[in-house]
Amino acid sequence: MNNITKEQVLNAYDNAPNVVRAVFNDDKTTQIIIGLQTKFQLHIDTAGVLGKGVGHMLLGLVNPQEFLQELITAKIP
Repeated sequence: MNNITKEQVLNAYDNAPNVVRAVFNDDKTTQIIIGLQTKFQLHIDTAGVLGKGVGHMLLGLVNPQEFLQELITAKIP
């Protein structure tokens, strides 16, 4: 995972449009990540990489290509 600080996440969240913050906080987003963890039998740490990556991409801190590379590095199918 790249070196994104907590402060960067908080700043991006504070400046994100309401719709992005709503998706970021939505239980459905969490359920999708848990569903992927179950479907692909991901270790809890690997699921954490997935969840963080989704959040970082939603907030515009990583682009889709960077997110894909994080998934590949974490060996997430």
